Amino acid sequence: MAHSEAQRAEMWARREAAVEVSLSRGGALVNDVAVPLDAVETFLTEAGARCRALDPDVQEMVVAHLGDGNVHYTLWPSGAAEGGALIEAVEEVVRAPGGSFSAEHGIGLHKKASMARHRDPVALEVMRAVKTALDPKGILNPGKVLP
Repeated sequence: MAHSEAQRAEMWARREAAVEVSLSRGGALVNDVAVPLDAVETFLTEAGARCRALDPDVQEMVVAHLGDGNVHYTLWPSGAAEGGALIEAVEEVVRAPGGSFSAEHGIGLHKKASMARHRDPVALEVMRAVKTALDPKGILNPGKVLP
């Protein structure tokens, strides 16, 4: 919470620079997750600890919408761990308090494996059936969301 106009301006400048930092460094693993508000602090502590256990030199950047528990948890691995292992570690921490591996940016191509890991197989079959009913020829955004 900003306590002055100068603090507010500094907070917004850092927030707006976050995307540029991610893009300029390259190699980022961006996790767009959601956790209950009362679990944000625990999530950040535990996700960091789990990631450092896999890759002691991993670097992290956190940008969050603290009003709704949406956390952009970005990692730059040093190479000590596979990126997939780091993402799975973050997702395990997210699930513990009932959070979601996907917040505001949806599933897309990058989270298909996560969707297969975390969604109920029956729910996935229902989603596939709905997709088939609406798109019997499979021409609308093929292969993009459902694993």
